[in-house]
Amino acid sequence: MENTIPEITAYRLEEAVAILTKNCIKYSIKKISPSYRTESIVAEKDRGEATIYRVLKQTLQAGNILELTIARETAYIQS
Repeated sequence: MENTIPEITAYRLEEAVAILTKNCIKYSIKKISPSYRTESIVAEKDRGEATIYRVLKQTLQAGNILELTIARETAYIQS
């Protein structure tokens, strides 16, 4: 019986990986960075913000490997 691929689009990367690992699904990761975000990433780190990745797209590749397209998201950390 073949594993059903869960829908993990919009999940945080760590949550998506946990779901895939639990279901024994092999995956690869493809990072993208929208052009409007690249200039602000350095400034965000200087302000104490943590980088979080979200799954934007999932595509089944050859060999039943699920490719996750991810991008950065930031969340402000309050002290």
